[in-house]
Amino acid sequence: VTAPNLHAKLPIFDAHLGMIAELNRTGEEWDTEKAVDRLLAGAEALIKDSKRAETITIVFGGDTTHQDDKLNRTPGHKHALDGDYYHKVIFTTTVAARDVISMALGKFQKVKVKVLRGNHDENAHVAITVGLAMHYEAEPRVSIDATFDDFFEERHGLNMDLYHHGDKGDPTKLVLKAADFWAEDWCRSKWRNCYTGHIHTDSSKDIGGMKWQSMRTMAPQDFYGHSSGWVSRQSLRLIVDHHDEGEKHRYSVNF
Repeated sequence: VTAPNLHAKLPIFDAHLGMIAELNRTGEEWDTEKAVDRLLAGAEALIKDSKRAETITIVFGGDTTHQDDKLNRTPGHKHALDGDYYHKVIFTTTVAARDVISMALGKFQKVKVKVLRGNHDENAHVAITVGLAMHYEAEPRVSIDATFDDFFEERHGLNMDLYHHGDKGDPTKLVLKAADFWAEDWCRSKWRNCYTGHIHTDSSKDIGGMKWQSMRTMAPQDFYGHSSGWVSRQSLRLIVDHHDEGEKHRYSVNF
């Protein structure tokens, strides 16, 4: 029995599928297959443990793939990346996203999906979105948002949620954007959340009437991150909101 007054959210930021790391360079062996296994195992555990809400929103919050094309460099700064074959990464990532959605369909009545742009996958995220939209075009229980906006916003009851990769503006700027651009949903909500990634660390802060939360990555460090001295932990989270009372349950899988 599903609870119509509950809504689940699965924000998957910075999956970096297609990244390759070597033990003697980063301290951990990593490849596309290991990334997919981690993603699916984590999503399965979270969905199994969560309350049976009526709906779930799955957001792939940018940098879902590690590379944007076969050149294996970041689109903006042209940092060299250790990556798998591009066509393999796009196909494998789309299939993995489909498998996560299929898991969600086994528990929730309706599934909404958004694939956001990140600084690693400015174009690749479009291919994944198109693949998912075509696959589920005849499935009324699945809605794929294909607007290709850098933001994704929705309201459920008194909850307002805003998602952005987090690379183009500081949290305060994003909150002010939410209050202005989605003013109607802002006024009709009480529990407001802004979810970002990009920095690969767990951070949160109340900013005015909205709570900003940066979600952890699920991937280990590549050579660039390791050699730059960055430190992060890996996890996935699923959050369940009550339509009137805000967040009620939070589930975590730590890697």
